[in-house]
Amino acid sequence: MTIRKAYADTTDGQVHYRHTQGGSGEPLIFFHMTSASSAGYVPILEQLAGKLPMIAFDTPNYGESYRTAREPSIAYIASALLEALDDLGIEKFHTFGHHTGVSIQCEMAAIAPDRVLSTIMNGPNYATMEQNAYLMTKLVVPNPISIKGTQFVAAWSRAKDNYPFSLWNNEDVQADIMNRETIDMLRAGPEWCWAYRAVFSHDLRKAMALVRCPKLFLCGSDDLAFDFHKQASADYPDAPSKDTPGGIYAVESHAPEFAPHILAFIESLKTN
Repeated sequence: MTIRKAYADTTDGQVHYRHTQGGSGEPLIFFHMTSASSAGYVPILEQLAGKLPMIAFDTPNYGESYRTAREPSIAYIASALLEALDDLGIEKFHTFGHHTGVSIQCEMAAIAPDRVLSTIMNGPNYATMEQNAYLMTKLVVPNPISIKGTQFVAAWSRAKDNYPFSLWNNEDVQADIMNRETIDMLRAGPEWCWAYRAVFSHDLRKAMALVRCPKLFLCGSDDLAFDFHKQASADYPDAPSKDTPGGIYAVESHAPEFAPHILAFIESLKTN
């Protein structure tokens, strides 16, 4: 089934998204990690195509969405994407968030509880604010454009470090993901870490506590956020929690393993 691309209008600019046609029920909305784009969700969209309506956004400053110099905050991103959903005429929806996307979906569920039907959380940044302050010093590093091309080296090196080489990985898939991640980081520009500044200023633990809709925790066992995933799962024992193969990019590299968990969870909500 073809994945289509389009734009939604918001006050500050156009938000780009990928979407599928077919399927029934309320749509599933995907929010990506930093500094990716909706391109990282193509494998899972292909796996679930025809089973339910889906939209994967490029958040502001990433992919093909509008650029802004506004001070980053998760509240701003969530509000902008709610405005995009308004423009598309979508009132109620399920959500899937990956890393940064988890912070966005939880904030959205907190400010629009009547609209968000569920939250599928892939590797939440379930950090204390003290830990966030540390992460801010380590991960918020601009990538200035240089005539020597250092920006290309930095982007490739980050993708390589995020996806350690293993003889047991599918090397072709790994190469494709690293290439996609490098392109997305370069496209995001020198301030590629804009959304990191938002994430590490955001109290996800507080926001998650305000989420009243059903939760599903889902994470690759080699994801750098796996310990956060396990801690969040322990704090919400009534929410189902699933571990899958794969690392940071598990939803992309192991889409066939992710898809059944997503579909089963959403189907279970229809019967409750």
